[in-house]
Amino acid sequence: MDRGIWAIWYNLPEENREEYFDWLHEVHLPTALERPGILWAAHYQSEEKISRKFGEVRLSRTEDSGVPAGDRFILLLGGETAHTFFNPTPSELKEKQTPEANEMLGRRIGERSNIFAEESRMDGPEAARRGPGMTGEPAAVFTHVTVGTANSAAGIMNASRMGIPMIVLAGRTPIFEKDAVGARNRRIHWPQESFDQASMIREYLKWDYELRDFAQLNTVVDRAIALAKSSPQGPVYLTLPREQLAVRQDSIRYTAQNRFDTNISVCAGPENILKAGELIASAKRPLVLASHMGRNPKAVGELVKLAEDWALPVVESFPFSMNFPADNPLHLGFSVDPYLEKADLVIAVEADVPWIPSLTGPGEDVPVIQIARDPLFSAYPIRGFPLDVALAGDPVLSLAALRKNLEESKATQTKNVLERKAKYQKIHEEMAEQTRELEKKASEQNPINMYWVSHCLGEVADEDTIFLSEYDLKAEQLHLCHPGSYFGSPSVSGLGWGFGAAIGAKLGAPEKTVICGLGDGAYLFSNPIACHMAAAAHNVPILVVVFNNGRWNSVGAAVGELAPDGWAVSNNDYVLVDLKPAPNYERISEDCGGYGERVEDPSELPAAIQRALHEVRVNGRQALLNVICA
Repeated sequence: MDRGIWAIWYNLPEENREEYFDWLHEVHLPTALERPGILWAAHYQSEEKISRKFGEVRLSRTEDSGVPAGDRFILLLGGETAHTFFNPTPSELKEKQTPEANEMLGRRIGERSNIFAEESRMDGPEAARRGPGMTGEPAAVFTHVTVGTANSAAGIMNASRMGIPMIVLAGRTPIFEKDAVGARNRRIHWPQESFDQASMIREYLKWDYELRDFAQLNTVVDRAIALAKSSPQGPVYLTLPREQLAVRQDSIRYTAQNRFDTNISVCAGPENILKAGELIASAKRPLVLASHMGRNPKAVGELVKLAEDWALPVVESFPFSMNFPADNPLHLGFSVDPYLEKADLVIAVEADVPWIPSLTGPGEDVPVIQIARDPLFSAYPIRGFPLDVALAGDPVLSLAALRKNLEESKATQTKNVLERKAKYQKIHEEMAEQTRELEKKASEQNPINMYWVSHCLGEVADEDTIFLSEYDLKAEQLHLCHPGSYFGSPSVSGLGWGFGAAIGAKLGAPEKTVICGLGDGAYLFSNPIACHMAAAAHNVPILVVVFNNGRWNSVGAAVGELAPDGWAVSNNDYVLVDLKPAPNYERISEDCGGYGERVEDPSELPAAIQRALHEVRVNGRQALLNVICA
């Protein structure tokens, strides 16, 4: 399988093109394919001007006369690795060419080339199993110097708190004013420079660095990747001065493997495993709270095994991922009430905020076990949740070790376990009945109830569906049973995450159906026109559902909670909450080549969802439903 591609762009004079093409296909490419490691070759000619919905597209975009601008032809060579093309190097290869080859190659005009190296690959069954954000490899993000970094700040904060491995690369304003390659040549190069570019986001980074010299490129990139992936995962930041990028290089050397990439998974220590096991074995009313454990699908399976062995009820508290199957009788929903106050043991698994202490909490003497890669959540300035036993390490390993440690105690607790199973199964069934009653009531309400929207979306989901929610999509209505099938709002609440994340999810798992539920405020914060354009440009068919109630729901709720007897609540007059007049969001999708539909009648919603999904699944284009909600 190819893991390296050598791409060569160029133009040709009109005369004697056929002679060149005959030599290329009969001599040059067959000779290239005889080289060890070369797997395939291809040659393409582009249209002179490619017309697309958003205007003309050309392969050459630079106005810099120093950069070759060939764009009519492209020669591609696929290699086992990128190293294939450096043995011999391009310059060494040129020296060995025959006179005929040199004469033919000399006909090329504006030749430029690039060698692409593949760091990781996810496709087929692997993509289906792991889903978005679960490739184990960090994403790379490119931003424009200080201003691009500022625009990316909320996304970097989200990635930091949610443990997303990300390499943020930003240009650096040129340092030299003159007399250097890449020196300043635009007005913006003076006001854009800052004293410490990374300082604006350093608090949310695991590491930041500025490339000092091209010779250290291999070390710097490998270190960035390794640190982003190491536990606990998070974003790193690398600035790239223009002077370093502008210097021409005759060759590049790098290692095939990242020698810093240890990718170590650590299990909690045996002493703490033993303490946690003793607490679980003796508990009468244990309660598990899980939030972000499901980012690793294997952890879900381990929690299911432990919960079923010991009849441990599970509440998904402020979930960012699917942590426990909704159809399991031990699943007690998404609210800690009324179970937390009655619990005699709390087990929090990757839960940064397992409950809100000002509203509820366990008894003061109730022991709390916290299972997480970083149970102290050391990046949080203040966090006072009890930590009687800390199982620090990979939850997959820690849960498996805990279950093994408890095997000998099972026989002595059979009666308690069976009683708990019967009790929680009954509660689970009662909750399911309450949900059905809520769904029936919501189906008749107009304007459309958000629970009805969520229920209708849950009805069309299968094991190949991924939901992303940035407010208003109700997880309890989605019947989530498959690991990797749900990603909720980041805890930082840096709005605008959902739409872009949905595009990334579809690119990471192209065989999945991706449905993104957004509040109208979250949709506006996502820079929707840019997102729709990106979805069109990259052929990403996803369904976006806007829960359009014309207001900032969270802001209004926060005002009511803080001042229930205040002016806003008493007079139903909330300042800076309305999002009216609102545009026709569905038309934004249509103007970007997608499908759009406005839905106001709750009885028409199921059919509208089916029409939108037909566009996504069959016609392969993005779709948006603008659902007018209460």
